[in-house]
Amino acid sequence: MWLAPVGGYHRDIQLWDVTQPGSPVPLGQRHAGPGGYVMSVAFSTDSHTLAAGADSGGFGLWDVTQPTAPVSLAPPAGVGGAVLAVAFSPDGRLLASAGDDKVIHLWNVSQSSKATPVGQPLTGPGGAVNALSFSPRSGTLAAGSADHLAYVW
Repeated sequence: MWLAPVGGYHRDIQLWDVTQPGSPVPLGQRHAGPGGYVMSVAFSTDSHTLAAGADSGGFGLWDVTQPTAPVSLAPPAGVGGAVLAVAFSPDGRLLASAGDDKVIHLWNVSQSSKATPVGQPLTGPGGAVNALSFSPRSGTLAAGSADHLAYVW
């Protein structure tokens, strides 16, 4: 089964089975999102965890091992501005979040009970950060910003 998360202006998330791309099938009911309009979503590399960022300045985490019945893992964490991008590290232990506050926050998500900040936020972008991606084989993180530049740490 191929899964696709969908969020948006209805403030919740819906998982879809997209095994047949021309005929996607919703899985279960919509679930309450992270507290605002859903702006970004990402699966962990093992596909067991879903992160969703919101315009309210927080994100949520869900265990989606059973896609028809996602389980909220941790209360949404507040970060300041709208969370426009989320990305998991290749090992699934870190989550990067970024957005309107022009910084990238790193979170330890290895324990489902709580997302905890890791170090100081990464700074540099001159505009809202709207894209994040970890390199699949290293500790490198890339960010795209509204200032029309890409940043790499």
